[in-house]
Amino acid sequence: MITLYTAGWAGFKKCWRDKDYSTIVKIGERLPDSILQEDSSILMYYDNALIRMSEGQG
Repeated sequence: MITLYTAGWAGFKKCWRDKDYSTIVKIGERLPDSILQEDSSILMYYDNALIRMSEGQG
């Protein structure tokens, strides 16, 4: 069974592979802080996407 969490993580992974950092940031901004803080993988994608965006890569 695919959960919403699994689908979200897979979506972040695909966006990262496609270098679609802006989508990761947009979705990450809409997630509750508790999800970002409790899941190190999602937080890693979000934080690194923010860095890439600030470097002009997204």
